[in-house]
Amino acid sequence: MSYYLLIPEIIVTLVAFGILVLGALLPEDRQRALGYLAILGLIISLLSTFALSEIKQTAFSGMFILDSFSLFFKRVFLIVAFLIILTSINYTKKQILLGIGEYYFIILLATVGMMFLASAGELVTLFISIELLSVSSYILVAYLREKKSAEAGLKYLLYGLPASAVLLYGLSIIFSLTGHTDFASIEDAVNRHGIEPFLIIGLILVIGGLCFKAAVAPFHMWAPDVYEGAPTPITAFLAAGSKAAALAVILRIFLVVFVPVKIGWIAFFIVLSILSMGLGNLAAIPQTNIKRLLAYSSIGHVGYILIGLICATKMAVSSILFYIIAYALAIVSAFTVVVIVSSKIGSDEIKDYAGLSKRSPFLALVLLVSLISLAGIPPMAGFVGKFYIFAAAIEHNLLWLVLIAITCSAISIYYYFQIVKSVYLFDPEDESKIPVPAPLFLMLSAITVSLFLVGIFPNPFIKAATSAILDLF
Repeated sequence: MSYYLLIPEIIVTLVAFGILVLGALLPEDRQRALGYLAILGLIISLLSTFALSEIKQTAFSGMFILDSFSLFFKRVFLIVAFLIILTSINYTKKQILLGIGEYYFIILLATVGMMFLASAGELVTLFISIELLSVSSYILVAYLREKKSAEAGLKYLLYGLPASAVLLYGLSIIFSLTGHTDFASIEDAVNRHGIEPFLIIGLILVIGGLCFKAAVAPFHMWAPDVYEGAPTPITAFLAAGSKAAALAVILRIFLVVFVPVKIGWIAFFIVLSILSMGLGNLAAIPQTNIKRLLAYSSIGHVGYILIGLICATKMAVSSILFYIIAYALAIVSAFTVVVIVSSKIGSDEIKDYAGLSKRSPFLALVLLVSLISLAGIPPMAGFVGKFYIFAAAIEHNLLWLVLIAITCSAISIYYYFQIVKSVYLFDPEDESKIPVPAPLFLMLSAITVSLFLVGIFPNPFIKAATSAILDLF
């Protein structure tokens, strides 16, 4: 068996269980150091991905696929997890969690779930990977010893269970019609039989289940409350990592397995894209809590990404991968600022960010750059991502959809700059300085510079994204 193809996942799993054991042995005041062990494991796993060939290979009778596409997303997941754990090391000093060692253990398990999801080659592997990610996420959301966190975890669980049932029912319909669980055989069966009414029903259920995981409107109802109540590093983890994982499996399924019935699912994604862009951006306007605002913002961003899926061309899909990089960096950066500021002022209300530029010019600048990139203003990476997706859509004769997206993007500038206005134009009630821990200072500096450089010199990243999708086409 080709067990070496699973080396990155094996490394993260071993480190996760090692942390769980050490967490039970070490005294409580030393358990925060386990975060550095988790970071070391993630770095080793990330390096191992570069030792694997990007030529498509399969293992376990096609259940596991390793190709350039899966490796791209695994690197994204590992980097996001690295950034989240680095942020969490400082966060756990300020907040009382249920168990520090177990906290890092569950984050690593969720990361393993995302990595397997990117390599899923059949329906059972796909569902188990999603559930590993989902169950881990439910626990992490409720990890604070606070009522709001417990409520958020319960809401996420109550919404997530029906979504998983819907997804499983959709997958079972596809299996019953094709007689197979592996993607290659399902693709052959769909090619032979074409569009069938029950297959469309199965696809609709699968779309609903997966879009819940990606917080696509109208399956977004869980996101604002969960993002607000969860520990802030976990909010960033859901916004960047979980969303990217759901998009990875959506891209593989609909651009490989169900291309022959593309006319049957494109219309659904057009509606979902418009709803996500419209509801996400309009609902963000009245928000006074920065975490809820960024939650609705993330719903809008999925709408832009779905435009690339609707086009289903090489240019559009490579633009999606580029956009995911830009979005993940910006959203993690913004939430890291929220972690640092809220630990000092004890609030996530936008009005309490008044005068942040005077209390910490560095954090104010990082937040400004992150929001400019999320808004899609040049020369940031977010602008380039939107530009390429919109260009692909125009080439695909979807100018009307691009005009809707540009309108929604313009709306986002308004609510993002409500935060900027509070940060730069208002005076603070408390003028005490907000310190930034050295590791987070280096991390935020690197992300801020990256958002500039990726926006100014996007070609290497576009080429990497284009190489990553070759196996899909």
